[in-house]
Amino acid sequence: MANHYIHTSFGFRAPDKERRYLEELVTTDWGSDECDPRLRGMIFDDYPSLGATFDFNHKAGTVHVYDDAGSPDLEAIAKVIQLAGIYQVGFTWAETCDKARLDAFGGGYCLILPKKIRRGNVQTLLEAERRG
Repeated sequence: MANHYIHTSFGFRAPDKERRYLEELVTTDWGSDECDPRLRGMIFDDYPSLGATFDFNHKAGTVHVYDDAGSPDLEAIAKVIQLAGIYQVGFTWAETCDKARLDAFGGGYCLILPKKIRRGNVQTLLEAERRG
């Protein structure tokens, strides 16, 4: 049996209004009955947890995001940043394993744009390079 993990750590600058709204979003109790189910449905596909910590430095105007335990919800992280109105943020992640399993290591990237979120992974990029 092997354990698989996803790790990410990235930072970005954001305007004050959008950064404060992002902080409000990430501190929401998404599992609460008081949480707007439409908003929850816009961010999460299933279990409502980002699996990441967001550190806000309001003086510097920055946000640092990092995984809590090797299982961040990358899609939800991207959606919550986009919902806050913060764009042109990109981040990468690493896929790791505690055993040397075939193809168990890799990673990917995400770019948050106003109307879409672009994603890719190193396996796809490698195959594209092979094809020329």
